[in-house]
Amino acid sequence: MFDAFLSHTRNFFQLNTMVFRRELLDEIGLINEHFYLGEDTTYLVRFFDKYRIALQTKPHSVYRESPDSLYFFCDRWQLDPDTIHLNEELYKKIEGLSFKSIKVREHIRDLVAQSDSVSNKAKQLSYIDIGIASKYYTLSYLNRYDRKKALRYCLQSLRYKVTIFNLFLFVKLLFSSKSGNVFLQRALNIW
Repeated sequence: MFDAFLSHTRNFFQLNTMVFRRELLDEIGLINEHFYLGEDTTYLVRFFDKYRIALQTKPHSVYRESPDSLYFFCDRWQLDPDTIHLNEELYKKIEGLSFKSIKVREHIRDLVAQSDSVSNKAKQLSYIDIGIASKYYTLSYLNRYDRKKALRYCLQSLRYKVTIFNLFLFVKLLFSSKSGNVFLQRALNIW
């Protein structure tokens, strides 16, 4: 079941409600509130590592954004990745959220690596590495006007997973090419 959860999160499947006995909460512990985002995912990974669950795939709730939502500061579906650097406030928020997302993914990676119940652990870790690499890749792309910073992020991306996208961007950055590219945009993971 743990593997099913990981594959669903990889495909942006979201669990909205979880019901369990109180004594399980005492055993698993509370949600780690030090994470600014992804605290629910890290909790679920800890939970699913110990217990079997029944997964209900029918939606039972509606997602809504409110003024206190993490991504309420902009219309994220209308963002142009080639102009984000022009709005320093917007860029800083996206960069900050990216670092927090990387931190959460690294924590999840550690949980999976330490788990005894994950089958095909290498494959699951590879999926997590792809997610981390894509976050660093996006930071590299958004920072391509600051070549030194962009190269540092791109190297971090390559450290986790070598893909055609981050390799191509790395070569472009080495030769100081700051232009955007539709091919490179396809691999962006702003959210």
